[in-house]
Amino acid sequence: RLLSPLDAAAHRELGKAHFALYQLEEALGAWQQALRLAPNDPYLHWRVAYCRWSIARSDRDEAGRRASLEAAAAGFEQAALLFDLRVPEGWAWSRLWAGRVRQDLDEHDRALSHLRAAAGYKPTEAVAALLLGEVDLAIGDRELARARFEAVEHAVDGLDEALLDGHWGATITGAEARVRIAV
Repeated sequence: RLLSPLDAAAHRELGKAHFALYQLEEALGAWQQALRLAPNDPYLHWRVAYCRWSIARSDRDEAGRRASLEAAAAGFEQAALLFDLRVPEGWAWSRLWAGRVRQDLDEHDRALSHLRAAAGYKPTEAVAALLLGEVDLAIGDRELARARFEAVEHAVDGLDEALLDGHWGATITGAEARVRIAV
């Protein structure tokens, strides 16, 4: 079946296929085209932001990496605005990812703001606590970090193979959380 080049869904699906094949630049291009056709789609903003974060992870050029991270953070923040509280799951995961990326950029205050918001939503609570603890360590608050890590340890008990961020990145297992809190 032929799809119209003016159909955002066609570009969204093309982006998914490229991303699954780890063709990140092609996925980004397809999703950016979809965004031009559907600029208020929060899921597309989230996908573009996640793709930019994925690209930044493998970028060896510090300036390029930073630019990708800044664009990713802005994309996650835009997704959160578009999801707002009408889609709490999308809003919370977008805030969590915005905080995660702001932490990658060493923007601790902005990271804390996003992560604290995400910590108030049950599905993002454990990952937010993990990331908040890492920010606490970065700013020198070891006691608060330890308290957050204890909450994470309790939350991931028996979930070693489970993905804590499920359909919203699938990057952190219970086992990885245990390794990250063992500081």
